[in-house]
Amino acid sequence: MSIFSSWGLQSFVTAKPNPKTERFNPHPPGVIREGSVTHAVLLFLKTNKGKRFSTYQIIHSLGCSEKAAYWAFIYLRRTGLVEVCPDDRNPRYMRYRVNEKQCQCVLQSPEFKRLK
Repeated sequence: MSIFSSWGLQSFVTAKPNPKTERFNPHPPGVIREGSVTHAVLLFLKTNKGKRFSTYQIIHSLGCSEKAAYWAFIYLRRTGLVEVCPDDRNPRYMRYRVNEKQCQCVLQSPEFKRLK
């Protein structure tokens, strides 16, 4: 056995595993951050309570990309902050409005008040 192979084998045997420490994530999933498209869509719908808007109307008024808006719609629908109904012209298209009951709970939470 050569010196290099015995040194490699010895270092492999004596190596101690590094314990993994919990790292802090400043942007945990499921949190609406200020300045995000999700935040903008929610505030847009909140300011226009009771009205239903198509996807195009929301994207056009906010000036955001379609992909970002669609992710915002998916998240807001899953959390129950937005109500969805099919459009009268074509059932494939959706119209959105804020879910006032669920939105009141979220807007009064300390995390969301910090975002304003």
